[in-house]
Order: sequence, then structure tokens, then C-alpha cells
Amino acid sequence: MVGRMRCLFLSFILLLPSAASALAAPQTVVVRPGQTLYRIALQNGLSVAELQRLNGLHSTTIEVGQVLRVTPLVKLSPAPVKLVPAKPVPAPPVAAKPAPVKLVPVKPALKPAPTTYTVRRGDTLTSIGKFVGLRVEQLQRLNGLKGNTIAVGQVLRLTAPPTTYRVQPGDTLPKIGVKVGLRVEQLRRINGLTGDALQIGQVLRLTAPPAPTVVAKAPVRPAQPPTTYTVRRGDTLTSIGKFVGLRVEQLQRLNGLKDNTIAVGQVLRLTAPKPVVAAAARPAPVQAAPAKPAAAPGTYVVVPGDTLAKIGVKVGLRVEQLQRLNGLSGTTIEVGQVLKLRGPAVSVVAAAPAPARVVPSLPPGTEARLIHRYVRVGLRDNARTLAQTYGVTPEQLRELNGFGSTGYILPGMRVLVPQQVAVPVPPRPVAAPVTLQQVTPLGIPVQVVRVDLRWRSVLVTPVLPGEGLKRGSGATVSALAARSGARAVVNGSYFHPGTYAPAGDIVMHGRLLTWGRIPSALAITPDNRAEIREGGTGLLGRVLDTSWAGMETVIATGPEIVRDGVVQNRYSSVFRDPAVFGQAARSAIGLAGPRDLLLVTTHAKLSVGQMGQVMQALGARDALLLDGGSSAGMAWNGAAVLNSVRKVSYGIGVFTDYDGKRYSR
Repeated sequence: MVGRMRCLFLSFILLLPSAASALAAPQTVVVRPGQTLYRIALQNGLSVAELQRLNGLHSTTIEVGQVLRVTPLVKLSPAPVKLVPAKPVPAPPVAAKPAPVKLVPVKPALKPAPTTYTVRRGDTLTSIGKFVGLRVEQLQRLNGLKGNTIAVGQVLRLTAPPTTYRVQPGDTLPKIGVKVGLRVEQLRRINGLTGDALQIGQVLRLTAPPAPTVVAKAPVRPAQPPTTYTVRRGDTLTSIGKFVGLRVEQLQRLNGLKDNTIAVGQVLRLTAPKPVVAAAARPAPVQAAPAKPAAAPGTYVVVPGDTLAKIGVKVGLRVEQLQRLNGLSGTTIEVGQVLKLRGPAVSVVAAAPAPARVVPSLPPGTEARLIHRYVRVGLRDNARTLAQTYGVTPEQLRELNGFGSTGYILPGMRVLVPQQVAVPVPPRPVAAPVTLQQVTPLGIPVQVVRVDLRWRSVLVTPVLPGEGLKRGSGATVSALAARSGARAVVNGSYFHPGTYAPAGDIVMHGRLLTWGRIPSALAITPDNRAEIREGGTGLLGRVLDTSWAGMETVIATGPEIVRDGVVQNRYSSVFRDPAVFGQAARSAIGLAGPRDLLLVTTHAKLSVGQMGQVMQALGARDALLLDGGSSAGMAWNGAAVLNSVRKVSYGIGVFTDYDGKRYSR
């Protein structure tokens, strides 16, 4: 009996490894119709990369019936098995059997499913839907898409967006907006907020209340646009026309002007006078006279270059109104074609045009300026909602950004929008817009360009050697001046000698062209208020979306050599290159006041401290060093005054007759 039990026990011991091996064998799944590698990985707590590595796959292509390994060999023998001894069965000591072993597999913990997907090159809604296990119509509904158009880099939602957000410690409206995909003004509007104050634990709505009355009243006529404009210092008929949406010839006709001469304080009509005479001459339709629109002439003759969108901006009507008034089914028009700008009295009043947004009740000492800036399209945004937010039509928004269709405006993109902004009224100019002098402060010959930023027509901006910053593209200062047409150009900041990549932040026309580690910069607003200050940086030193907010031009450079009128002798640790601090030709920018800019260049070999003393002697309250040595150069009216010996990455240009769009970051 004892011998028989010993044999049974030995047999049991020999069987244990085989049982463990059988249970430790890799688990597998058989691919079923409709499954993807992504879904199988998700169901088994793996990433796609891990599943590919386990099965030796080099792509995500799998076939129905294919057997896939979902657990690795090395992890299966110890981890997924629990040995639970069963209760011993009473038996005689000699004949006692070993306790049976119960093997309980442990299920791996599933990883949470992703909530977003970033579109890659070659993706379509169909391929993405198969990859993430959603239908095309589900993706469209979750992301507010009307068609199948998507863009590389676009972030798609894979789950329904949350409807509320609870404020956490450290939260601000801009931070929350980034998290939930809404702009600050949208969060304010949805939650009825008048400021930025938040409380920890406060619950913010992320969607508008159901069935808002505002949506039902969309066609209702907004506030009446102004009918007159008072001429301010620096105004021209061209600038006034762009501001109020009229052509110069319209302003001349409305005000009986024979040329472009206007005077400060003169009141200009922006609408035609009421047709009192016409009403008296025709006694029958007198009752309809008050209902006729006074804001536009009765007809418009199409001129070369016109489109329905451009005409709509000129006469204050939407494209769909022009189409309805003239029986047009498309946007095709011909030169010389006469378009009606008004219909029956009742129809015109009911379909009043949406004028450009006007800043209400301006604070004392301010004026309204039309500023263009780039905004990021939110997850719930489209051309219609953006146009409604900024007081334009979707067609005008499309044309402003040069898109072929309003359908190209997609979440995650940056689009250009117009906005009326209240800015301080600039003081009266005290000098010519820009002047050039050769002076010798401290006995050192220098070239000085002084810029009076009180002039509305002055623009200070980077000038580039080509269309945008391109790797390996540079030019001398004289070439930059000849190409740009700027009145004055000085060399810019530091750059990589091989690639010409700038070393610091550059903002041009409100857009960030490049970013770097240099902390200080010259920053100028679209109404020409300048300051020298530091910008904000985020993770890995990259510029944040909120950095340089409100600025049209930013040129990061340094070190700071004058601060508050005092020459500096301690500099930022960013500047470590010994070549910066040696004796060399120098260029610098400085401010004697918020609207008094100095651009200075000398080919005399100076130290950093000596250049600071020169800038102080020239009246600079704050000053930054520009690139020097063989990069130092200045041009005036397209010709070199002191040309740079080598090519530079970019220059700083001064334009004195600029009447184009003004931008803000």
C-alpha cells in the first residue's frame, strides 16, 4: 500500500510541470470579422506596438481567422496563475493523498480607451473609423463634421464631449479653454461671466443651454451701424474707407468731395441722405419711403476684380442677400453687371445686413481700431459659429483666409478674424515718421534712425530674405532693404551661421514665426505702443499660446544693455558665447519712450558695456543689443549706409506709409 501511494505521489509530482506548462502557454485570440489590431489590443490590455511585437507584425494589417498571441511567454508562467490549496480530505496517515491544487487565471487589467485621435497623413474617416471601432457617421456627429474632409494634425473626438467642468486649484479660463477646446470668450458667454474670476469647485457649462433664443433670432437686425465719422489726426479717405467698409469714391460721392482733402474734426456721412425729394415727386408710394434702406445706394455696377463677397463688404450686405435680391443661384458675376442692392421695403427690413462689429461705449481717451488676429478653431466651432462670434459672414471669413471653401475651417486650425478693439488715441506726432542721423556720442561715430511711433502709418516689422523663414536663406542688409522697400533697415538678432535659423522669438503680423531661448524682446502693439520686456515660455522652453498676446511685432534679442536709463553690467546666463562680449562692430535697438524708437549701428569696435553707454547717451531708457560683428549693418531708402559684411537671417524694417491690415497675436 505504501509503495502504491509512493508511486501515485511521484506521478503527481511529475504531472505538475506539464500542468503548469499547459496553463502557462501563451494565450491567443482568433481574428473575427470586423476586428482591428487596435480593438484586439484594447480588449487585452495591450498597446498596438506591444501586440505587433508579440506577433512579429510590421503593420496593422490582419486577416480573419489569423491567430494572434496576446500574452508573452516570459510573463505567463508566474503571473496569471494563483495556486490555491484545496481543503485537505481526512484520510489515514499512510494513505493520505497530497492536497489538490486549484489554478485560477488572473485577468489582466484593461487600459482606458483613448478619447481622441490625431489625424495622420493618409488617414480618412473610413480608415480611422475601422481603426478605432466607430462608424463614419459617429465620427462626424462627435466632431461636428458635415462631410468627410479632415486635415493632418486635426484632433478628432472618439467619445462625446463633457458638458460641464469643475474648476481645479490653479485653473484659469485660458487653461480650462485649452483643456476643453473652447475659447475664453465662449466660456464667458456660455456661463454668463463678466470677468476671469473663478472659484475652486465651481462648475462651468461647456455647452450652451438647450434651445437658446439667440439661435432662433439669428436673422434679426443687429445694432444700427454709425451714419457719420469724425475725422481724427492722421486719417485719410483710404484709411477711413477701410475702417467703415466703403470705397474712397463712395465717401467722396456721399460727402460731395472733389478730391481726397479732409480736415481734422470734419464730419463725414457714411450713408446716403433719405430720399425726401424722390418721395415728394412721387405722391403714390410716399408710405414706402421710410422703409427704404438709407445705408446703401440702390444699385452697384460690377468692376474688374469684384466678387460677391467683396461687394457685400463694400455695400454692407451678405452674399445670400445679394443673391436673393438679384435672383442669382451661384456666385458668378460679370464686369459691368448691375446688381440691385434693395428690394421691396418689407423684404429689406426683414433681411437687414449684419454690419461689422463696432466697439460700444468706448472708454475716454480711446478709439476703435480694426485689428486682425489668429484664433484657434475650437472643437465645437465651424465657419458659421466663428463668423457669428466676430460679426462677419462665413464667406467673408473664407475670403479673408484665402480658403477655397468654408468647409476648410476645421477644429485645431488657426484662422484670421477681424475685431474692433478699443486702443488709446495716439498723441500728436513730435517729429517726422523716421529720420537718419550720423552722430558721435562719446566720440564714437554711429548711424541713428529715430522712429516716431505716434504716426498711424508707421509699421516696424521683421523683413525677410524670401517668403517666410527658410533653412539656408539669408541676405545682406542692403539686399533686405532693396527687396522690402522699407525706409530704414537694421540687422536683426543672432542666428545659426549654417541654417540662418534665428535664435529667439519672432512675431510678424501677429504670427509667431520662430521661437528660442532669448528671454527679452522688443514688442510693439498694432497701434504702435512699444516696450522691451520678457515673454512667457512653457514646457521645454516653447512659447505659449498666450505669450506675446496683443503684440503685432516681436523681436527677441539681447542682452539688455540699458534698463530704466542705467547701463547694465550683468547679463542673462543665456548669452554665453565669448564672441558676444568681445570688441566688435555693434547694432542695437532702444526706446526713449513707448513711442520713440532708436535703431543704432556702428562699425567702430566696441564692447557690450561701451555700446550700452552709447545708447544711454542717445537718450535710450531701455536698450537691447542686436547681432554684431560682420552682421552689423544699416540701410536707408534702399541703399546701404553701413552694409553687413555677411548675410543675415532677417532685418528690422521701418515703413512710413503703411495703410494695410494691422494684426495682433
